[in-house]
Amino acid sequence: MSGAITTISGSRVDAAATWHLRLLGRPELVSTDGARTIALRPKDAALLAVVALAGPIQSDHLAALLWPSAATRQADTSLRQRLFRLRRDTGMALVSSGALMSLASGIEDDLAATLEKIGSDEHAGRAELLGDLDFDDLPDLAAWVGAQREHWRVRRDAALAAAAAACEQDGAIARGLVYAQRLVESDPLGEHAQRRVMRLHYLRGDRAAAIAAFERFEQRLKDEQGTPPSAETIELLATIERGAAALPARRAVVPASLLRPPRLVGRERELAALHRAWSSRRVFLLVGEAGIGKSRLLQEFSAGRTGVVAVRARPGDAGITYAVLARLLRALLAEHAIAMSA
Repeated sequence: MSGAITTISGSRVDAAATWHLRLLGRPELVSTDGARTIALRPKDAALLAVVALAGPIQSDHLAALLWPSAATRQADTSLRQRLFRLRRDTGMALVSSGALMSLASGIEDDLAATLEKIGSDEHAGRAELLGDLDFDDLPDLAAWVGAQREHWRVRRDAALAAAAAACEQDGAIARGLVYAQRLVESDPLGEHAQRRVMRLHYLRGDRAAAIAAFERFEQRLKDEQGTPPSAETIELLATIERGAAALPARRAVVPASLLRPPRLVGRERELAALHRAWSSRRVFLLVGEAGIGKSRLLQEFSAGRTGVVAVRARPGDAGITYAVLARLLRALLAEHAIAMSA
């Protein structure tokens, strides 16, 4: 009966209540009516996170991940006890029972909603996955959490980049700068985000800030990698330096080289060749002079394709053994962590 009150272990709970699982920041369960909030213990938070992000997952795999030093039977008992306490506290089974475990129907985590919110709120998504919890005493779980945090950062940064691009196109430069600066905070050596910060400062009429952003980035590259910025970034700086000494505060007419065209034009033949290679499951290599749009072509080609993982080479990679390969492997592990954990 809707709205009925049920007593479980001496506590009164709403039998019709359902729950949201908050994984960003302090892990907690929040009733859909907002009346109750339950802060999760670290291991309960890990349990629900694994089920939410890696489920359906075999119960014995989940138990072994959370209690690796316990015998199989004891680990299974510990898992069942945790699930019973969660059910007692919430008044419902949060996790489906059986050999394969997944979140009960109607219970959702906050990751997808946060990604959607980023588009309208430049401050959304700042919290870390599982907050400041660490599981250093459980190496396999700690590795899984680390991979999931990286996977979340990749998804969040993609949403930030899309929002920054939309702001730039719409002329909302101040908001776009917030998004771009958050991308720089996430990846201080990522040149694409650094160039966007420079460009947006320029577009809002602050050439000095654009140049200062370049100088900070240049110094950081020198200190951390001993390399200069890429030719594309230096070219953008030169374009900015050639601009008017004083621009109006509002958006001004700027050189075309500062703006990213909304559509790719004149690359139909190359795109068709990439599509043919992809459809035939053939390896392909895209080569060309610096600055002619290779990265943009690959972005256009991969847009909307599932299972695509992209990484960028960085200045200084030539001096670090397997730098690009290591970055690619980390991205692949983050992308496929869910499948690997199941």
